[in-house]
Amino acid sequence: MAVSEEIVGQADDAAPAEGRKEPIILEWTVSLARQQPEKLWTVLAAAGLAGFVGYFIAGSIALAFVGPMVILGATSDFLLPIRYRIDEKGATARWGINVVHIAWRDVRRTRFDEQGVKLSPLERPSRMEAFRGVYVRYGDRKQEVEAAVRYWSGDDDSTVG
Repeated sequence: MAVSEEIVGQADDAAPAEGRKEPIILEWTVSLARQQPEKLWTVLAAAGLAGFVGYFIAGSIALAFVGPMVILGATSDFLLPIRYRIDEKGATARWGINVVHIAWRDVRRTRFDEQGVKLSPLERPSRMEAFRGVYVRYGDRKQEVEAAVRYWSGDDDSTVG
Protein backbone atom coordinates (compact mmCIF):
# COMPACT_ATOMS: atom_id res chain seq x y z
CA MET A 1 0.00 0.00 0.00
CA ALA A 2 1.19 3.46 -0.76
CA VAL A 3 1.19 5.25 2.56
CA SER A 4 3.57 7.90 3.77
CA GLU A 5 4.30 10.55 6.32
CA GLU A 6 2.87 10.20 9.80
CA ILE A 7 3.01 13.17 12.13
CA VAL A 8 2.29 12.61 15.79
CA GLY A 9 2.62 15.38 18.33
CA GLN A 10 1.09 18.08 20.46
CA ALA A 11 -1.40 20.33 18.66
CA ASP A 12 -0.98 24.07 19.16
CA ASP A 13 -4.46 24.93 20.39
CA ALA A 14 -5.61 21.58 21.72
CA ALA A 15 -4.88 20.42 25.23
CA PRO A 16 -5.45 16.83 26.23
CA ALA A 17 -8.66 16.23 28.11
CA GLU A 18 -8.35 14.95 31.65
CA GLY A 19 -7.15 11.36 31.63
CA ARG A 20 -6.15 11.50 27.97
CA LYS A 21 -2.70 11.21 26.47
CA GLU A 22 -1.02 13.78 24.27
CA PRO A 23 -3.17 14.71 21.21
CA ILE A 24 -2.79 12.57 18.12
CA ILE A 25 -2.27 14.22 14.76
CA LEU A 26 -1.86 12.01 11.70
CA GLU A 27 -1.15 12.64 8.02
CA TRP A 28 -0.79 9.90 5.42
CA THR A 29 -1.42 9.17 1.77
CA VAL A 30 -3.28 6.24 0.22
CA SER A 31 -3.10 5.44 -3.50
CA LEU A 32 -5.93 3.11 -4.51
CA ALA A 33 -4.66 2.80 -8.10
CA ARG A 34 -1.32 1.48 -6.83
CA GLN A 35 -3.05 -0.95 -4.50
CA GLN A 36 -5.33 -2.29 -7.25
CA PRO A 37 -3.53 -2.01 -10.62
CA GLU A 38 -5.97 -4.42 -12.31
CA LYS A 39 -8.78 -1.94 -11.65
CA LEU A 40 -6.64 0.89 -13.02
CA TRP A 41 -6.54 -0.81 -16.40
CA THR A 42 -10.31 -1.24 -16.31
CA VAL A 43 -10.85 2.47 -15.63
CA LEU A 44 -8.43 3.49 -18.38
CA ALA A 45 -10.07 1.07 -20.83
CA ALA A 46 -13.51 2.50 -19.99
CA ALA A 47 -12.21 6.03 -20.60
CA GLY A 48 -10.71 4.95 -23.92
CA LEU A 49 -13.96 3.25 -24.91
CA ALA A 50 -15.91 6.41 -24.06
CA GLY A 51 -13.60 8.40 -26.35
CA PHE A 52 -13.97 5.83 -29.10
CA VAL A 53 -17.78 5.86 -28.83
CA GLY A 54 -17.82 9.65 -28.74
CA TYR A 55 -15.79 9.98 -31.91
CA PHE A 56 -16.65 6.98 -34.06
CA ILE A 57 -20.25 6.23 -33.03
CA ALA A 58 -21.54 9.72 -32.22
CA GLY A 59 -19.22 11.38 -34.75
CA SER A 60 -18.24 14.17 -32.39
CA ILE A 61 -14.74 15.34 -31.56
CA ALA A 62 -16.17 17.09 -28.47
CA LEU A 63 -17.68 13.83 -27.18
CA ALA A 64 -14.38 12.09 -27.87
CA PHE A 65 -12.91 14.32 -25.14
CA VAL A 66 -15.92 14.78 -22.85
CA GLY A 67 -16.63 11.04 -22.45
CA PRO A 68 -13.18 10.13 -21.12
CA MET A 69 -13.09 13.25 -18.92
CA VAL A 70 -16.38 12.22 -17.29
CA ILE A 71 -15.03 8.72 -16.59
CA LEU A 72 -11.71 10.03 -15.26
CA GLY A 73 -13.42 12.72 -13.16
CA ALA A 74 -15.84 10.23 -11.63
CA THR A 75 -12.98 7.93 -10.66
CA SER A 76 -10.57 10.63 -9.48
CA ASP A 77 -10.55 9.32 -5.89
CA PHE A 78 -9.32 6.01 -7.30
CA LEU A 79 -6.82 7.45 -9.79
CA LEU A 80 -5.23 10.17 -7.63
CA PRO A 81 -3.46 9.72 -4.29
CA ILE A 82 -5.70 10.63 -1.35
CA ARG A 83 -4.04 12.63 1.40
CA TYR A 84 -5.66 12.25 4.81
CA ARG A 85 -5.25 14.38 7.91
CA ILE A 86 -6.71 13.82 11.34
CA ASP A 87 -6.17 16.63 13.83
CA GLU A 88 -7.93 18.63 16.55
CA LYS A 89 -10.27 20.25 14.00
CA GLY A 90 -11.53 17.10 12.30
CA ALA A 91 -10.76 14.65 9.53
CA THR A 92 -9.88 15.74 6.00
CA ALA A 93 -9.39 13.86 2.73
CA ARG A 94 -7.84 15.63 -0.30
CA TRP A 95 -7.31 14.40 -3.86
CA GLY A 96 -6.93 16.55 -6.94
CA ILE A 97 -9.13 19.62 -6.45
CA ASN A 98 -11.46 17.77 -4.06
CA VAL A 99 -11.43 18.42 -0.32
CA VAL A 100 -13.79 16.60 2.05
CA HIS A 101 -13.77 17.58 5.72
CA ILE A 102 -15.83 16.84 8.81
CA ALA A 103 -15.35 18.63 12.11
CA TRP A 104 -15.34 16.49 15.25
CA ARG A 105 -18.29 18.43 16.66
CA ASP A 106 -20.32 17.28 13.60
CA VAL A 107 -19.49 13.56 13.91
CA ARG A 108 -22.58 11.75 15.22
CA ARG A 109 -21.57 8.20 14.35
CA THR A 110 -18.44 6.28 13.40
CA ARG A 111 -18.42 2.97 11.58
CA PHE A 112 -15.19 0.95 11.42
CA ASP A 113 -14.67 -1.71 8.75
CA GLU A 114 -11.72 -3.57 7.22
CA GLN A 115 -10.65 -0.76 4.87
CA GLY A 116 -11.33 2.34 6.94
CA VAL A 117 -13.73 4.31 9.09
CA LYS A 118 -16.81 6.30 8.07
CA LEU A 119 -17.26 9.51 10.04
CA SER A 120 -20.90 10.45 9.64
CA PRO A 121 -22.88 13.55 10.64
CA LEU A 122 -26.03 11.38 10.65
CA GLU A 123 -27.18 9.74 13.87
CA ARG A 124 -28.69 6.71 12.12
CA PRO A 125 -27.77 4.84 8.94
CA SER A 126 -29.64 6.14 5.89
CA ARG A 127 -29.39 6.34 2.11
CA MET A 128 -27.87 9.81 2.49
CA GLU A 129 -24.85 8.46 4.36
CA ALA A 130 -22.96 7.76 1.12
CA PHE A 131 -23.07 11.50 0.39
CA ARG A 132 -22.35 12.80 3.90
CA GLY A 133 -19.30 12.68 6.09
CA VAL A 134 -15.82 11.39 5.33
CA TYR A 135 -14.60 7.86 4.68
CA VAL A 136 -11.04 7.59 6.00
CA ARG A 137 -9.04 4.69 4.53
CA TYR A 138 -6.46 3.14 6.83
CA GLY A 139 -3.71 2.37 4.34
CA ASP A 140 -1.21 0.51 6.51
CA ARG A 141 -2.00 2.68 9.56
CA LYS A 142 -5.09 0.91 10.87
CA GLN A 143 -4.22 1.02 14.57
CA GLU A 144 -3.04 4.64 14.50
CA VAL A 145 -6.11 5.83 12.57
CA GLU A 146 -8.53 3.99 14.85
CA ALA A 147 -6.76 5.38 17.93
CA ALA A 148 -6.85 8.93 16.52
CA VAL A 149 -10.55 8.70 15.59
CA ARG A 150 -11.44 7.35 19.02
CA TYR A 151 -9.30 10.02 20.70
CA TRP A 152 -10.77 13.00 18.86
CA SER A 153 -14.37 11.81 18.54
CA GLY A 154 -14.45 10.60 22.15
CA ASP A 155 -16.33 7.57 20.85
CA ASP A 156 -15.12 4.29 22.29
CA ASP A 157 -18.48 2.60 21.57
CA SER A 158 -18.39 2.97 17.78
CA THR A 159 -20.21 0.73 15.36
CA VAL A 160 -18.04 -2.02 13.87
CA GLY A 161 -18.82 -3.52 10.48
